[in-house]
Amino acid sequence: MRCTKAVIFREHIKNNIFQVKKNLHKNTKICIAVKADGYGCGAIETAKIAEEENIDYLAIATISEGIELRNNNIKSKLLLLSLCTPSEFQDLIDYNITPVVFGFEFIKELKKRYSERSIVIDIEDDGVESENGEQRTRRRCFYERLGFRAMPYRLSIFGVPSLIMSSGRSYTFEEYKTIFAEVFSAWAVDKVILK
Repeated sequence: MRCTKAVIFREHIKNNIFQVKKNLHKNTKICIAVKADGYGCGAIETAKIAEEENIDYLAIATISEGIELRNNNIKSKLLLLSLCTPSEFQDLIDYNITPVVFGFEFIKELKKRYSERSIVIDIEDDGVESENGEQRTRRRCFYERLGFRAMPYRLSIFGVPSLIMSSGRSYTFEEYKTIFAEVFSAWAVDKVILK
């Protein structure tokens, strides 16, 4: 049996990032997948390089991957690309991991567990004519069944007619823009327009 090893050069990873960035608008957000141990490149080392190169997000597959990164002083925004279990909810909060949230039962459990907090979402506005109007209405009704309610204003987010919904208190347009800036970045706030 032959032993195989991969040699990963930091400068090559940095060059790959440079090559991607030079072809994008300077304000474009970039996410690097560091899941599965950075696809064999080493998740922690790849994450450190990504932070040095001002990458916006790191994608992970499991909560434990996120915890490992946080325990190694990685501060970047982490996006969880899989559904987590209710037993992992506290880790989402404690380790500042952004989940991909979907499914009725999952959202219901999240709301129950964190009833003192509001969940704020934006969805495509079903009050405008569009090719996927029926899908937009189903999506709004889905969230309404979960207790979300639309804010009394409509937006355009990057040119997409949108509604803001909350599971708790109401949010003014200015409050939503502040949330949006925290999640994305200050430059993107200019793309959020009150209709």
